[in-house]
Amino acid sequence: MLLLAIDTATSAVTVALHDGERALAESTTLNVRGHGELLAPAIAEVLERSGRVTTEVTEVCCGVGPGPFTGLRVGIVTARVFGLARAIPVRGVC
Repeated sequence: MLLLAIDTATSAVTVALHDGERALAESTTLNVRGHGELLAPAIAEVLERSGRVTTEVTEVCCGVGPGPFTGLRVGIVTARVFGLARAIPVRGVC
């Protein structure tokens, strides 16, 4: 199992990679208006720091709020697209 976790429900852009036992890498950047620009590079950074690649990710979870509409939209769409591209489950977390 390799879980990609995304949260954009606050002013932070947070991404983590978890192997079922521990977090392998994580990234948090505070930027109220930078979710769209920061999320994809944060995912790439977390994968690189953990020594993993996108094809190894088996599941995605994403924060679904409550939170500001724009930040949530960026995170949810990114999670859904990642899941669709990889044909893996995507789960929302409150």
